[in-house]
Amino acid sequence: MENARLTGWQMFLLTFSFTLGTSIFIRTGDYITSAKEYAWIMPLCGGLYGAIVASLWLYLARRFPGLSIVQICRRVLGTKVGTLFASLYILFFIQISAWVLRNIGDFVSINVLRNTPITILHLTFLLVSAYTVIKGAETLAMVNEFIVPPFFIIFWTVFFLMLNAWDWENFGPAQVFNPFQLVAKTKQQFGFPFSETVCLAMLFPFVQNRLKTSIMAGIIVGAVVLSINVFCVLGIVGVYRSSHLLYPIYTLAQELRFSFFIDHLEVIISTIWIFAVSIKLSTSMYCAVLGIGQMFKLENRTFITLPLIWIILPMSLLFNSVIENLTWDIQYSFAYDMLYAIIIPMILILVLWIRQKASKGRDLA
Repeated sequence: MENARLTGWQMFLLTFSFTLGTSIFIRTGDYITSAKEYAWIMPLCGGLYGAIVASLWLYLARRFPGLSIVQICRRVLGTKVGTLFASLYILFFIQISAWVLRNIGDFVSINVLRNTPITILHLTFLLVSAYTVIKGAETLAMVNEFIVPPFFIIFWTVFFLMLNAWDWENFGPAQVFNPFQLVAKTKQQFGFPFSETVCLAMLFPFVQNRLKTSIMAGIIVGAVVLSINVFCVLGIVGVYRSSHLLYPIYTLAQELRFSFFIDHLEVIISTIWIFAVSIKLSTSMYCAVLGIGQMFKLENRTFITLPLIWIILPMSLLFNSVIENLTWDIQYSFAYDMLYAIIIPMILILVLWIRQKASKGRDLA
């Protein structure tokens, strides 16, 4: 469908953006609510889990170089069963797109454009992302490569300006540290964002060099940055208040004042986040379009992308409110996402192992 070429650096930045895209805003308050003053440790656990997930698909990619998830499923499991599993992955990528779209739609409708119907906001973001998808993976990677480094510097510059409100007392009194209990309370992070990185395996065939390094580094660096972000929010806002805020970083930037000429930092923060989420939305949409094209041998991305808009749009409206969305995430996201991140890859590896043993048995006979 497309013969794109991505460098290891571009794949690292895409992985980094995909990991942090929505989680840096959505997950911060959730981490603090669940793990209190130990919340900054939890993203590091999630990064370790994400590395394990990535290692499964990197193993399969090494066994089947040049093939995507959809193609590997069909190669290992055959046309009928493999097509079923490949279809599940395409549906998963579409669902990720809908969830990402709903996250950014909720944020904009709550904080910025309160009188604009959320459907209009969703459609606007979808059209922009659809254009990026139609232009291809190289365009997506180059846009991401262009905006991530400067935006990263600007974001943390603004964030460090907020450190004048730092108070070490916000970390106490500390509770008893029970790692297993904390991991159980924050299990949803293993679904979103770290299980969702399986989406990037669709792009593995395009990477020209350092595939393993770029994927692993993108996940680990993303987890470390998320951990630093949570640590800073804890030190500035404190456990109690930040655990009751839907978007702690945005509220923090909105409230802090530094001088008569440095004001409204929330505009900078929200602009950066909208761009980051748009990259994640475009990436998940592209993976869905690529999978459909590979399954049905379609070459024209436009004919796939435009109808896909009208599938993602209603799916993004399935939740009645942001609270319902967050409740579903806490209760079900890990169990559901684990199917695609762990269970299906293990099935594929098990089938490969059985076939390898059977082949050796026939050779010996």
